Amino acid sequence: MSMEASFGALVGGLLAGAAGAQTNKGLAPLRSVTLSVLAPLYFAEAGLRMNLLALDTAVIGLAALGALVVATAGKFAGAMLGARVAGLDRHRGLVLGAGTNARAVIQIIVVGIGLRLGVLNTRRTPSWCWSRSPPR
Repeated sequence: MSMEASFGALVGGLLAGAAGAQTNKGLAPLRSVTLSVLAPLYFAEAGLRMNLLALDTAVIGLAALGALVVATAGKFAGAMLGARVAGLDRHRGLVLGAGTNARAVIQIIVVGIGLRLGVLNTRRTPSWCWSRSPPR
């Protein structure tokens, strides 16, 4: 099914996580390049492939914006509440909220692979309007 890249990344991540501290220290330069160069390039490319024409009406655009605001606020509120219950200060709660908002990174990667392989399409995955042409 051409999922070798995803499987390879999973196995590589498992092996790197299981390696000792000495091996992880050797991976620091790779981690630095990945976080500062490769990850931003991947997400820039994913953003360029988005089809914003799917948000062609005011109703759809406002609904998408509303969903984004509610999802973001909900994640921050949940993280802040959890931080308060755990006895953490407001700053730590905001940091946790930012971390929970970053969880969508994996979904972006999985949806991108699914669309590229043809397993997903823009009709069945309307919130991810990633195609080179508008949906018909």
